[in-house]
Amino acid sequence: MGRNGNGPKLLLTTGKRQGVHLLGVSGEVDLAAQPEFREALEKAVAGANSPLIIDLSGVRFIDASGFSALIATQKKMTARPDKLYVIVNNPFIRQLFSILGLDTFFDLRVSVNAALAAAVKARNQGLALAR
Repeated sequence: MGRNGNGPKLLLTTGKRQGVHLLGVSGEVDLAAQPEFREALEKAVAGANSPLIIDLSGVRFIDASGFSALIATQKKMTARPDKLYVIVNNPFIRQLFSILGLDTFFDLRVSVNAALAAAVKARNQGLALAR
């Protein structure tokens, strides 16, 4: 149960839209949930031979362990030709990214549709350059 006793502490969903992998994250990303969160991120990176979108729009709380897992994921994606997009529309969570200086480290978007449009455009440009 979450801090307020409502619903699961962490909920992870996966999917694919227009050839782009999505990992949806809801609830609280803290030290207790960090192993499950890190494992989901690792599986998402390993399984995505495409851009990856991590949707944090359902996240109510994230601590240093969650940010650490996201940073490790960004580093893995940077080593590949694929790009990582992170959805952050909660003003408090977005402020944490800014305070930590991570708003320039990650490609932050406000919605899945915005990230999806950027991912498809970048992928198509990459395909055109490869020809």
